[in-house]
Amino acid sequence: MLIGIYNSATLVSANNELRRSIHEHASESKLLGLIGHAEMEKEIQKTVKQVTIDRYSLEKELEEPV
Repeated sequence: MLIGIYNSATLVSANNELRRSIHEHASESKLLGLIGHAEMEKEIQKTVKQVTIDRYSLEKELEEPV
């Protein structure tokens, strides 16, 4: 897959008209926006999970008698 992406990038860099056409279609495409949104949501879930774990640990620590 990476070789295909690399070869595509090489071919596109050699052809200005093709590059413009791809840029116009990419601007219209919502795929990148959806991927970015999904990745952002995944990071938020990861952060919330870590905060929950930290909170639980802190509560347990505070409950223990000194």
